[in-house]
Amino acid sequence: MAHERTLTELHDVSRRLLTAESPQSISDTVAAAAREILDIDVVGVYRFDRVENVLRPECVPDQARELIGEPPTFGPGDGIAWKVFVTGESRIYDDVSRAEAAFNPATPIRSELLIPIGSHGVLICGSTVPGAYDERTAELADILAANAEAAYERMERTRRLRDREAELRAQNRRLEQLDDVNERVRQVTHDLVDATTREEIERVVCDGLAAVEDYDLVWVGERDPIEADVTVRHVAGPRRGYLDSVSFTDGDGAPLEPTARAAQRREPVVVDSVADELRAGTWQGKALSRDYCSVASVPLLHGGIPYGTLTAYASRTGAFDAETRSVLADLGETVAQAIATVEQRRALLSDEQVELVFGLEDLPTVLFELAGSLRGAVEIERVLPESESGSLVYGRADETTDKDFRAACTATGGISDAQVITNGGDGLQFEVRIEGPCVIEPVADHGGTFTRLRLADGRGQLAATFPQSAAVTEFIKAYTDRYPGTELLARREVGVPETGQQVQPLLSDLTDRQREALEVAYEHGFFGWPRETTSEEIAASMNIAGPTFLEHLRRAEGKVVRHVLEGWDRSASPD
Repeated sequence: MAHERTLTELHDVSRRLLTAESPQSISDTVAAAAREILDIDVVGVYRFDRVENVLRPECVPDQARELIGEPPTFGPGDGIAWKVFVTGESRIYDDVSRAEAAFNPATPIRSELLIPIGSHGVLICGSTVPGAYDERTAELADILAANAEAAYERMERTRRLRDREAELRAQNRRLEQLDDVNERVRQVTHDLVDATTREEIERVVCDGLAAVEDYDLVWVGERDPIEADVTVRHVAGPRRGYLDSVSFTDGDGAPLEPTARAAQRREPVVVDSVADELRAGTWQGKALSRDYCSVASVPLLHGGIPYGTLTAYASRTGAFDAETRSVLADLGETVAQAIATVEQRRALLSDEQVELVFGLEDLPTVLFELAGSLRGAVEIERVLPESESGSLVYGRADETTDKDFRAACTATGGISDAQVITNGGDGLQFEVRIEGPCVIEPVADHGGTFTRLRLADGRGQLAATFPQSAAVTEFIKAYTDRYPGTELLARREVGVPETGQQVQPLLSDLTDRQREALEVAYEHGFFGWPRETTSEEIAASMNIAGPTFLEHLRRAEGKVVRHVLEGWDRSASPD
């Protein structure tokens, strides 16, 4: 009768196990049944951790902990429990302390019964009395373990089914969003055909993508190659103050905002979960506070020339899967090509110039060597070729003294002469004569005009303008071939300054020496009052006699004044 009653109670336990809501509740029920129904003194239910490949104690009652202390975790080869688990064979020991594979020979446990729970774990039963368990107890414990295995299997199947259903829902949502993105992109591509300006192209692409369900903010930005900042060109969707609150320039060692990264690397940047990077920088918290959970930014590149970045922020984590990223990358190329086309068309119909900005990297030239010897940045403002092998260079150096500047010039090979013109609030104004090639020379050789060169920390940025008639593409190739590692940062159409249109005819009649005399005199403050330098000092810097300098200067002044007076409408009222 006692055996039948035990079987009935175990059957009731099996029904309770089938309604358990978690693996922990299954383990708790099994441990309680072993104590209360099978009269086991010490019980432990160990679950297999598939990730760590160990057996972990999931339920060890306080009575057992008081006797054995903190229950151990069993790994491969650790004790009898691991062998029972991997072989699937039960073990009974009258005195486990004498067993060869005992995990702890000093254990107070004598009798031990170990039953595998399928691939889920092991049921360990112990007693301080030797020979406490017989075959009947082992049979009943095996029934309890089999019921536990069935309960674990049911829960595992339920979990897999829920996971599968969740995966299918997520997959359906991704497909729906991908269809939405594809449809919007198709419409954008269609509308781009009719766009006639860059502004219209940017509006079409931003407005089109902002219509995607999860995309809260879409914008096109353009990176300033000189300042390294990103300016907003067009935005669609509520800004919520985000673009005004973040920095696109200084990451303080932390990852830059995705738009800045995409512009800098010239490759797509995707952040699947902004929350995962919350402590990595400052932009993440600002984005998350505005419900931007994931971000994708793609560069707008055509023919190696950057035209900005296209960035989208989504209110859902993982909104930009592999297929969506590919679609957005292709869209970026299409938009860049459309911008290039309208820019070229506009250039043909206007008097605008082409501005090129190059990034230079530690070139083996005189100016880079000089800048590397100074603490602050160096700005080159004017270069006057003197001969086939030398140039007169004017510029400004920040954070340096006259002494340090002269020492740097002395230590720099290729500088034959150096002068400090002024040293005040605007920095140290200088003149140096360099021998050998200059990074600026190829600009004039290809019909361009040098506008600025900034050198700092072994890097430089060179800007130059070219007339529409110039072979700009050929110059880009020639320049990057001549200086390996040089990168084209920007190409854009810019208007010809009104002053440039007025001044160019004035200078067209000057000889090279006359123009040089005029420019050198201007740089040295010769036309100021009182004069900052003498004609003899200027002549010395040009390596010519004083009278020769004055002759060139007077002839240049005469030609410029004649152009001004002959073009002056005397009937016009002065402003």
